[in-house]
Amino acid sequence: MRMVKDLLLGFVNEDWVADLDFSSLEKTEKSFVARDLKDRHDDLIWKVKWKDSNRWMYVYLVLEFQTDEDPTMAARMLSYVSALYLDLIESSQFIRDTDNTKLPPVLPIVIYRGNKPWRCALEMSDLIEKPPGKLARYTPRHRYLLVEESKVEAEKLEHIQNAVAGLIRLEKSDTPLEAIEAVVSLINWLKKTGDGYDSLRKSLYVFFLKGQKEIKLISDSELEQLEHKNLEEVIPMWPEKMEKLANDLRNEGREEGREKWLSKGIEKGIEKGIEKGIEKGREETTHLNAANLKRLGVDFKIIFEATGLTIEEIEKL
Repeated sequence: MRMVKDLLLGFVNEDWVADLDFSSLEKTEKSFVARDLKDRHDDLIWKVKWKDSNRWMYVYLVLEFQTDEDPTMAARMLSYVSALYLDLIESSQFIRDTDNTKLPPVLPIVIYRGNKPWRCALEMSDLIEKPPGKLARYTPRHRYLLVEESKVEAEKLEHIQNAVAGLIRLEKSDTPLEAIEAVVSLINWLKKTGDGYDSLRKSLYVFFLKGQKEIKLISDSELEQLEHKNLEEVIPMWPEKMEKLANDLRNEGREEGREKWLSKGIEKGIEKGIEKGIEKGREETTHLNAANLKRLGVDFKIIFEATGLTIEEIEKL
């Protein structure tokens, strides 16, 4: 429940969100994504009341598992929301009287985890050839809200400090060592919070696992095993995976490995305004990554092989 609240408060920057009564938030059991599309994306539908009112609004959340954009998403979202409205009508939740024949508003959200920019239409009308004259008035204009992980700035994620931001930060990690920092942050944050994240956390956990499988961090057999666990059970396994990756660096050769896993971190440092050159960027990135490894309890020898820092330097971090 709380993760839906986190999503709305952290990533929907619109005034009306403050008028929602999040204590009324509840998940429906509805799903309108066709079975043959479940591997590509899945849906979750929630409803929440407005403050001081018995009126509901719905949040239709679609998790896009693939890293490629879907040019037809606007049409799909229109069909999903239309199916929800028809279901409400058929289940008698639509009040058939002359005074109140209004359906509840629906916020359609697509979460996209791919690195390629999402260039697809956000509104149904943009998929349709522009009609002449007054024919344009009949063009459907249904729109969905896109949460594009690759475009969420790191500073915003740090500022938001909630579970959704933590998972997005994990998904945005460019290298295994960057993922360590995100994992540490999420572990610490989850320890400070109580219950309230169970249902959506499980869905986003599967979302996270499929992303890790796609970049070959876990195998098909591991995916099947991990799907029956939860995020808190799996996170403690990540230091071992990071150690294995560090060992892989050693086997590939220190210089080649360091360049492979740290280059993106260096580039990011330079982009942020490190004006004293590549060497300073390399040094700062190396120390940061080493500190994160040390914090997770990784053996000093493995940190040495992964970063090139001496044991004395590591001890001082």
